[in-house]
Amino acid sequence: MQSSQQEKTIIVSGVVTDVNGEPIIGASILEKGINGSGTITDLDGRFSLKVQSPKAELEVSYIGYQTQIAKLVVGKSLTIVLKEDTKTLDEVVVVGYGTQSKKTLTGAVSMMDMDDIEASTVTTASHALAGKAAGLKVNLQSAQPGGGSKFRIRGEASIAAGNDPLFVVDGFPIGSGNSLGSGTVYNAGTTDNVLESLNPDDIESISVLKDAASTAIYGARAGHGVILITTKRGKNRKASISYSASGSVQSIRANYDIMDKRQFMDMRNKQLYEQYLSKYGLGIYEGYVTPTETPQGFTPQYTNDEIKYGIGTDWLDEVTRTGYMQQHNLSINGGGRLCVIWHPSTT
Repeated sequence: MQSSQQEKTIIVSGVVTDVNGEPIIGASILEKGINGSGTITDLDGRFSLKVQSPKAELEVSYIGYQTQIAKLVVGKSLTIVLKEDTKTLDEVVVVGYGTQSKKTLTGAVSMMDMDDIEASTVTTASHALAGKAAGLKVNLQSAQPGGGSKFRIRGEASIAAGNDPLFVVDGFPIGSGNSLGSGTVYNAGTTDNVLESLNPDDIESISVLKDAASTAIYGARAGHGVILITTKRGKNRKASISYSASGSVQSIRANYDIMDKRQFMDMRNKQLYEQYLSKYGLGIYEGYVTPTETPQGFTPQYTNDEIKYGIGTDWLDEVTRTGYMQQHNLSINGGGRLCVIWHPSTT
């Protein structure tokens, strides 16, 4: 029993530094595979932690540094050196009319690299933005093809004025086009999709500027945030050809419950009969309606034989079908010191 207790109270200590020997304050020290067993380094980069086994491994991590796994050495103090995660720190973020390294970026910016998203799985750039940036909310306003999406960065800031962010594509601010309409029958798609003209496969990266610093670049139009879109372009490298394709099937999930021909004729006769009773004060209308003329016999619009043998056409079924969509993207990228090309083709 005494030996078991000693194994459970093994104390490991050490210090966490960077490659220059400077202590790292607040580094996370976790016992690998054990929930709730962990600590952080103090102002001198030192830590002390109770572990449950002499074979325990420590997982050491800190923002901007690569995670290290250290094996326990009983009776010895550990010195753990964390290396900078240059892949993350050197990533370039598009901000305003220029670019900035992530390690020197201080504003509230979310960046989305389209290489991390299967462009073939989204039909528009607005769908690609949904759920990919903290604080950005994308809602589909209409099921009409080409219908607009509502973008909100950090919620609704105004009641009467607009709350739409500013869209900037390759340095050029863009806005919504003309309103969409379908005559007098269907007018739900009132706003054009500002990103409808952009093929997701042609986009290189998207940056979302969420703080007030964006107004210093774009003015009052950027009061509700800015969405910066950078499209792909030619690069100084050996020519390469890229191809991607996608296919999908569309069908109506829940069809309309409508009457067939026989049901319509029967319902029409009932409607006309109800109007007949109301006009001449008969049935339930007797004593409430005073007829102005002598009642005539009721003649239904459709006879019983017409209702019995009527064969109609399911027009909804005639005008709809299971749809199949396919998209093919082909692009050529390359060039030299004096000339670069990038030619996309989508069908």
